[in-house]
Amino acid sequence: MVNLPDWTTIVVTGPDGERLDEKSTLVTHHHESLDLAHGICSRESVFSDTRGRVTRIRQRRIVSMDDPHLAAITMTVAAENWEGTIDVTSGITTNVVNNNVPDYSTLAGNHLDIVSLDTIDDQCISATVQTTRSHIQVTQAERLRLVDSEEAVTQRNRRVSTDHSGIMQVVRCRISRDQPANVEKTSALFTSRDRSTLDPKSAAWQRVREAETHEILFRRHCSAWDRVWHRFAITLAARDSTALATNVSLLHVLQTLSTHTTDLDVGVPARGLHGEAYRGHVFWDELFVVPILTRRLPELTSSLLLYRCRRLSQARRNARGLNLAGALFPWQSGSDGREETPTFLFNPRSDHWMPDHSRRQQHVNLAIAHNVWHYWQMTTDLEFLAHHGVDLLIENARFWMAKSEYDASSDRYDIRGVMGPDEFHDGYPDRPGAGIDNNAYVNVMTEWSLMRAVDAVRVLRNDNRYFPGRIDVSEEELTSWDRMSRRLRLTFLDNGLISQFEGFGA
Repeated sequence: MVNLPDWTTIVVTGPDGERLDEKSTLVTHHHESLDLAHGICSRESVFSDTRGRVTRIRQRRIVSMDDPHLAAITMTVAAENWEGTIDVTSGITTNVVNNNVPDYSTLAGNHLDIVSLDTIDDQCISATVQTTRSHIQVTQAERLRLVDSEEAVTQRNRRVSTDHSGIMQVVRCRISRDQPANVEKTSALFTSRDRSTLDPKSAAWQRVREAETHEILFRRHCSAWDRVWHRFAITLAARDSTALATNVSLLHVLQTLSTHTTDLDVGVPARGLHGEAYRGHVFWDELFVVPILTRRLPELTSSLLLYRCRRLSQARRNARGLNLAGALFPWQSGSDGREETPTFLFNPRSDHWMPDHSRRQQHVNLAIAHNVWHYWQMTTDLEFLAHHGVDLLIENARFWMAKSEYDASSDRYDIRGVMGPDEFHDGYPDRPGAGIDNNAYVNVMTEWSLMRAVDAVRVLRNDNRYFPGRIDVSEEELTSWDRMSRRLRLTFLDNGLISQFEGFGA
């Protein structure tokens, strides 16, 4: 997941040329807050220079929940005991890198090439970049306005500069105790992957020029969040911070997944859109958000499952690569469904590379099967089950049937060489990294998923509109799944508790 150019760049320079930002030595007060209900980030700073001039700067920032292509910053610069001129520098910083994860310090961090830096008109500029590997073009355009002021942004009081770091526009304006500077920065973003977009640059230029005033943008943004929270807000009787923490977590989920993503080919990144760790790859984490999404916005769950369905052919190839039937989804999935999990990881604490065996966490298949069945149970969406979900369940069952080994002496099936959710156990002392045997989570979930595959086939066979001739599943195959589901091995500790895996604690 590539960090895009920074659209939030906006800096005030005082009359003596000093920068007035939170890193300034002149700051006497700084406060930041998040309006959880409406997704508005606010900050206020007060600066006092050596001549005793006090300046107060307030900002409110949104990424629109109403229009996913728009973002906005409203800024007020007030001179509390002086008057004079200030410079407002606003622009798009393009020399961004991915460098926030120490474990990735040895990896390339520069993923953008500048295509063009453009001046659109007296108020608007843009930056177009292209990702170095996937060649996706992205255009960010900004409009800068002075509102409620005798001045306006024109060629007379604005200058534009470009260099390797991006494009900036500097506007000079006069402020006093009675006349603050009210600045509106509006940003529009389009990519070459957006639907109905032939040219992201043209689309961004048009949208930023036509963007409404901030009064309208903020009002529509707040109304959109009101509608979201009407569906998703959680109220708890607890008087501690539990409810707040729960809804903050929901905010992160809903900034990543919303009605705006239902039409996109996306999964659930392990860190959402809020961190670089795992590089935006899709693991099994939808397992943890699907329950609430299905209850509140089921069409979002179906879109996430379609991300898996579109990669089913690659999952079949993944399984064939292990000489197994069925389909195996990757532990780390990206654009095309290939396994993206590295075989080695750099450990910055030891300054050494170490093997990564986590691609043995084939239980990602089981999470997908769980999500399919959960969606079907919650929605009774027979169309989805027939045309998409049943394929995922069947291929998962075939994979685990092929993966298992039958022990005739005990009449039990074993699943060997896997990793469970406990990533610290990736093998035994005599076979490190080769996986462990009969993990309780894997075996129980495999048993459950085999039964659900049988159930799904029988549900559809009872409805002649869907099943005849589409999927070749024999009665013998169904019988074998049913038999295996009743004979998977579970091991127990001496105290009667289920053992995490065979040999655990030995």
